[in-house]
Amino acid sequence: MSSTMLDAGSDARLLADTFWSDLPEPILERLLHGAQVRRIPARGTVFALGDPEPRAGILLSGTARAFLAAADGRQLTVRYDRRGAFVARRSHLLGGHSPIAIHAVTDVELLELEAREFLGLVEREASVARAVLAELSRRLEDVYATVADSAFGTVREKVARHLLALSDDGRPGERRIAPITQQELADGVGTMREVAARALRDLRREGIVATAPGYIEILDPARLAACLGAWQVAAAGLEQDAREDVEAVLEASPNAIVTVGTDGEITYLNALAEATFGWNRNELVGLQVETLIPDRVREKHVHRRAEFLADPVPRPMYLRTGLHGRRRDGTEFPVSVGLSLVATRRGSMVLATVVDRSAG
Repeated sequence: MSSTMLDAGSDARLLADTFWSDLPEPILERLLHGAQVRRIPARGTVFALGDPEPRAGILLSGTARAFLAAADGRQLTVRYDRRGAFVARRSHLLGGHSPIAIHAVTDVELLELEAREFLGLVEREASVARAVLAELSRRLEDVYATVADSAFGTVREKVARHLLALSDDGRPGERRIAPITQQELADGVGTMREVAARALRDLRREGIVATAPGYIEILDPARLAACLGAWQVAAAGLEQDAREDVEAVLEASPNAIVTVGTDGEITYLNALAEATFGWNRNELVGLQVETLIPDRVREKHVHRRAEFLADPVPRPMYLRTGLHGRRRDGTEFPVSVGLSLVATRRGSMVLATVVDRSAG
């Protein structure tokens, strides 16, 4: 399948809201030098098994999968990648060889880097090396999950993990769709189509999924997650414990705390923020942060939010004066706000610390 090549120049906005944007600007410009944007249609080849040269890139949009392929045509998906993920024929970059390929699951935009220049940056620049090390650590977790699946998992457990991973980019309240055929699902879990189809038939009969040409819809994500193997549930529990630890720290803060995604949606607020703004967190999470801003300055705030994400230097409270918040009942009150950008496993988020100055 063909791909469209575009000149990316040195436009760092391509990588906004990804962890790559944390690199110093001069290094980011060198990273983008000679890069090109490729558009690959769904089920097209991103990097092929037989690529003779080093290949490396960063996903800008869409979902791709990396898989191992056996000589008899069998496949085993190692991971699914989305925006910001580093993808490469890594074996070539390290001088070895491995039967790994990367294909598009959905339509994909890829920022393909000049591989040898990129490898030089990894060798010379500590910030690039740290970014790559973090990405390789995430890959290693995916490999552990794949190995554990193969060693301990039933077909039903493997199917559940792949469907949850593929449908995990939906927003709360939206349908969860895994854009995959039954044959592709079978290839992903490393089994025959008939075997995967039996597992899907059982899940469909239980009302957990619905199948359609070209995709599988997750009707009950909680029950599908309950199908995971014990080792996966334990890992999820550890992640949940860590998240609860972080939330406990935020709840103990003497100030109101609001966290916001790079898209402007509120993702969390502590109890003091609920009291300050007069909202219940269950009502506010998922709304735009401009909900907490007076109407007259909301449009300006959208631009300022974009400016902060473009240059996410922490903003201490004393640098931000003349600000006002808006309570649920519409009343306005003076506030001091401190901002910082925090990198998480689910992407970057803005942590806002708010002090109600009307309270004395």
